[in-house]
Amino acid sequence: MDIVKITLSGQGYDIVRGVVAKKVYNKLKNSETLNNIWIKNLNRQLKKELKSFKQEFHDYGITNGDIVVSVNGEELINLPISVLNSYSFDNVELVDLEGYAYPITDDVVITSIQKVEGIIMDVMFVTQEEFDFTKFKFIEKEIQNENEETIISSLISEVYYDGNPIIFTGIDTELRMANIYFDIKDKKVEKNEKDKN
Repeated sequence: MDIVKITLSGQGYDIVRGVVAKKVYNKLKNSETLNNIWIKNLNRQLKKELKSFKQEFHDYGITNGDIVVSVNGEELINLPISVLNSYSFDNVELVDLEGYAYPITDDVVITSIQKVEGIIMDVMFVTQEEFDFTKFKFIEKEIQNENEETIISSLISEVYYDGNPIIFTGIDTELRMANIYFDIKDKKVEKNEKDKN
């Protein structure tokens, strides 16, 4: 039995994609929500305003930064997130790549993307047996637009240890940028605010 602490810190994203009817979009496009997209948990506000919002997915994770794993108070791993794909630990692949099919619809596809920075995950858990780093599995995702272009890549949004999920906490993050994309067939509308720092 070991006490394990995993910390993921750096930059990441909170991404929600869903579908609404065009008439709902027409009401939304001049709303107060879109004039204040700097609010945290923008996805919750959108779902609150859009009662008919059909969520396709919601992912929160990290794209750039560091992973630190400590066992019984002793630091075992301290690596950049970017090397997890190529990091060889007893010849076990630690990362699986997943993606999403873009919704096929005549309605409006809404994708809200909020970039965050800080501590994305800081979790402690106890193993039943001796800790084994090869029992970690990181799920890396790609988010694409309607033209199959990748808009977010290398998003680690799921972490498992020995088949059990470790929940992302996002306990200490700051909002750095927010975008809302509306895909209306061949016409794309973007509401964007960027960090001025």
